Amino acid sequence: IWQFFTALPGHVRERAAALRKERGYIALTKGLAAVAAGDARESEHLAQKSKALLQDQKLTALLSAQSAQLQGKDEFAAQEFKALLEDPETAFLGLRGLAMQALRAGRYVEALRYVHEAQALRPNAPWVIDLLYQLEVRDGHIDGGIKAVKAAQLNGLLSLEQARARLAPLYTHESSQALALGQSAESLRLARLALEQSADLLPAILLAAQALIQEGKLGKARALISKAWKKTPHLKLLNLYIEALKLQLSSDKSSQKDKAQIKRSVLDLLRTNSSRDSQVMMGEFLLEHLDVEGAKPILESARDRGSARAGHLLTQFPKIEAALKEQEGQSPHIGRERAHELVQIALIGAQDSAWLCSRCGTAHEDWHLNCTACETLAGIEWQRLDQRRITRPTAGLIEQRLLSSL
Repeated sequence: IWQFFTALPGHVRERAAALRKERGYIALTKGLAAVAAGDARESEHLAQKSKALLQDQKLTALLSAQSAQLQGKDEFAAQEFKALLEDPETAFLGLRGLAMQALRAGRYVEALRYVHEAQALRPNAPWVIDLLYQLEVRDGHIDGGIKAVKAAQLNGLLSLEQARARLAPLYTHESSQALALGQSAESLRLARLALEQSADLLPAILLAAQALIQEGKLGKARALISKAWKKTPHLKLLNLYIEALKLQLSSDKSSQKDKAQIKRSVLDLLRTNSSRDSQVMMGEFLLEHLDVEGAKPILESARDRGSARAGHLLTQFPKIEAALKEQEGQSPHIGRERAHELVQIALIGAQDSAWLCSRCGTAHEDWHLNCTACETLAGIEWQRLDQRRITRPTAGLIEQRLLSSL
C-alpha cells in the first residue's frame, strides 16, 4: 500500500504527459487535414494547439509552415521550412516545402536548386523525380529531363506508356534543335528515338522527313511520308513529299522536271486518305495548277463536310475563272499569271486545323515543346479547330504527397 501511494504521483504525471502527447498528435493530424482542405483559420488554430501540447517541434513546424502558406504569410512559412533544415531527420521535408514555395512564386531557378538538394538526400522520392523532370526541361536542360523520366520508370513511378509519352516530345525537341543547327544526321537519330516512343507523333515525323531529305535519302523520306499521310494529312508533309519527288526527278536524266509525273504521284498520295483535310489539300493542289474544273467538286465535297477553308476557297473561284478568260488582246500568259496571283491570295485564309495547346486552346504557327501562353509542357497537338480537345490536366502523372517522406 505504501509503495502504491508513493509511486502514484509519478504515474499521474506520466498519464497526464501521455494524454497531453495524444491530444497534441490529434491536433497535429487534424491540422494537416485542415491544410489539405484549405481551411486556413482552423489549421492556424490547430498549429498553435499542437505546438503547445507537443515538445517535438519538428512536426509542428511543418504544420505551422503549411498553415502560414494558406494565409499568404510566405516569409513566416519560409522561416519554418528553413528551421526544418537544421535537423537531418526533417531536412527533406523542409526542402520540399521551400521548393514548392519557390515554384508557386515563379522562382524556378531557386526551386530547381532545392530539388537538387533534396535529390542528394532521397534520389528516388516521387516528387523529387517529377519536379526534376518539369524544372530541368523548363530550364532548357532536356538531358536532365530525359534522365528524370527514365529514373521515374526505373523506380516504378511511371508506367512504360507514361514514360514514352514524356520522352517522345523531349527527343522531338532535341531533333528540332539539331536540325536548326544543320546537324541532319543527329536530327534524324533523335527523331527516330522519338518515333520509337510514339510512332504516330506528327512533329517527329516531319523532322525525320526533313532530315532524310537533307541526308539525300529521298526514297525513305517519301515512304515515311506516305505511311504518315494515311493517318494524319498535313500540308508540311505534302510539301516535303513534293520536295523529295522533285529532287529525285532532277537527279534522273531520263525524267528531269517531269511535272506530269509529279502531279500524278502527288494525287496518288492525296487519294490514300479520304479525310476532309486531305480533300481540301487536293483541291488546293489542283487549284495551284489552275485545274479549276478538277478542284471545284472536291472542294465542294469538303465544304459540305464542314470545311471552312474549302468554303473560303470556293468564294474565290469566280475571280480566278474570270482571270483565266481575260486573254483577248493580251499575251496568253497574262490571264494565267493573274489567276496564279488570285490563287495565292485565296490560300491565305480560313484554316480547318492548327497546332493547339490541349490545356488552354492557344493556336501556334508550329509545334513547340512548351505552350507560350500557359507554359504547359508537351501539350501542343495538331487538331481540327471544330474538334479541339481542351483537357486542362492535373499537376502531374506522379501524385505528390505532402508527407510521403515520413
